[in-house]
Parts: sequence; C-alpha cells; structure tokens
Amino acid sequence: MKRLAALLALVVISAPINATGLNFWESSSNNSALASANGAVAQDASIIALNPAAMTQLQDNSFVVNATYYSVSTDYNIFGQTSDYQQADPIPAMFAANKLNQHWSSGVAIYSRTAADISIPQIAVLPETRVRPIVVSFAPSIAYQWQQFSFGGSVEYLYGDYQLTQNNCGLLGCRESSQQGNTGGWSGGLSAHWAPSAQFSVGLAHKFASHFQDELIEFDLPQITSAFVSWQVSERLSWHNSFSYSGWQGKGVRYNNYDDLFGLLVGVHNSNRFASAVEYQGNRWSLKGGVSWDEAIDLLGGFDARYRLGLSYDLSNNWQIGATAFYEDYAKKSFKTDTDITLVTVQNRGKGLALSINYRY
Repeated sequence: MKRLAALLALVVISAPINATGLNFWESSSNNSALASANGAVAQDASIIALNPAAMTQLQDNSFVVNATYYSVSTDYNIFGQTSDYQQADPIPAMFAANKLNQHWSSGVAIYSRTAADISIPQIAVLPETRVRPIVVSFAPSIAYQWQQFSFGGSVEYLYGDYQLTQNNCGLLGCRESSQQGNTGGWSGGLSAHWAPSAQFSVGLAHKFASHFQDELIEFDLPQITSAFVSWQVSERLSWHNSFSYSGWQGKGVRYNNYDDLFGLLVGVHNSNRFASAVEYQGNRWSLKGGVSWDEAIDLLGGFDARYRLGLSYDLSNNWQIGATAFYEDYAKKSFKTDTDITLVTVQNRGKGLALSINYRY
C-alpha cells in the first residue's frame, strides 16, 4: 500500500528533475559566466547561440571551441527510503563568426540547446528508468548592420540523440532493456540588435518551435523568445540582463515505448527566465559572475536558481582562454498528505565547469 501511495505521489508532484524544461543555457564559457544575459553585447562568436544579429558588433573574426562538463544529482526520499542518482556528461560546442564587409557578417554555431539526463528509482511494478534526450543545433547564421541597428537570421538543423534504459528487478532477478537512436529536424530564428550609444545596447531573439520524430521518439520543442539589455556602467564595469519566455506547455519529448507517468519530459505550463550578470574588465583579464532564475514547468511550480562565476584571460592579441564554474539549486519537490505527513521528497542539484578557447583573427 505504501508503494502504491508513493507511486501516486510521484505522479502528482510531476517533473522534479525537469523542473525548468529541457533548455540548456550553458553554450560557452563566456555565455555561462554571464548567465546567458549578454545577448546585447558581442564578445566572441558564441553570441550566435543567444542573438546572431549582435555578431555585427565583433571587430574581429572569432573562432571559439568550448567544452562543458555537466553533472546533475537527484536525491529521492520515499517513505524514508533514500536513493541517489548522479549523471555526468561532457558537452562540446563550436562557434565561428566572420565579418564579411562593413554591413554583413556570417557565422555558424554547433552546440546543445536542449538536454536532459534523468533517472528515477523502481517503484512497485514500474522499473528503474533512465532517459537521456539531447538535441544538438547546427545553425548557420547571417546578420546585416544598418547604422545603429542589426538584423539576423538563422537556419537550424537539429540532431536529436536519445537513450531509454530500464531495469526491472523482481523475485527472479533483474532484467535490463535499452533503446537508443537518433533523428533530426529543422528550425530557425530571427534576431535584432540596437546600440544607440557605446554604453547601452538592446537585443531581441526568437527561436521557432520545432517538431521531428522517428518510430521510437517524438521531439516537440517550444518557441523561445528572449530580450537582452546591457549597460556599460563605467569604463571597466558592465551589467547584463535578460528575460526569456519558453512555450513549454504541452511541449517536450515523448518516448513511444515509455508512458512517462511522472511527467518528466513534457511541460505542464510555460516558463519564464530571468538572468542578470556583471563583468569587470582588467587589462588582459575579465571577471564575470551571474545568476538566473528559471520558472519550473511542473505542477508545483517554483523557480530554480543557478549561480555562475567565470574568468577570461588574453594570452595575446589573437588568443583568449576562459573558464566558468556554475552551481544549480533546483526547487525542492515534495508530496504531503492532508495531515501534513511527507510521503515523497525529491531534491535536484547540478554543477558544471566550462572551458573555452577563442581565436581572433
């Protein structure tokens, strides 16, 4: 009976680890350090992941290689029985931006904009399950600058890689099954940038919804709209802010052979994201820090906080290196009875380290 109650509890609390949807905002060391709030200021080619129109502001061509080591842990407590899961994945990315002439710039980005690696324990007849959908974006982009304004467009090919592993243990032992594969589809985006002065700039970006599938999985990804504002407070200090809206309601990832009773992969409602970051520039180095709040898309709601700190250093006029560490504190999920007895609690935390090399030429 207790196991049945726990099962019902998990169904009710829904999406604990997937609280903020499947958006992955850690596209590069620079973007991660600034909480991806820096879409109104172009500092290297990774601006393409946030606002392609802003790459017209780059004074030099830029080529960025980035690797992010990302780890998520999940702690379950079901009627006093605890189980801990931890998954870690290296996530590479590459960006290139070229200034074609006075007005035109082009670029390409290869990065992960959608990712999840979720594990849940075995409960009653439901097997222990791990789902890992990852979407990599290949996005050639172009931008045109006219006076203080820039406009950009991107075409995205989305490569979806997925895995579903289940382990069902009973009196006769354990039986494991696994499915994996890949599929792909198309999307795109529009963006704009306005720099009325050297100290103030604004950016807007919109990524279109995308839908693609194969015989095992369906990717139904939402549209994402972002607004960015940056202000150079002093010669060395800058302040970046952003707001993003993701239409996750009814959107997500659906496995054809997995019922997803817990609502781990599909949003119950849409998500707002707020981010703010500051940057202090020295002679050859730059110290960056940011924080973001992502609205949960599950039934219980709440906001998940992410904290970041990064440093970049110019080795020469052409070479720059960067490193960023971040920590994620997800809203705690719990289910209680009418008499205030806690049946189930789920706590998720994440951390990561991003390293990048930027070559300017």
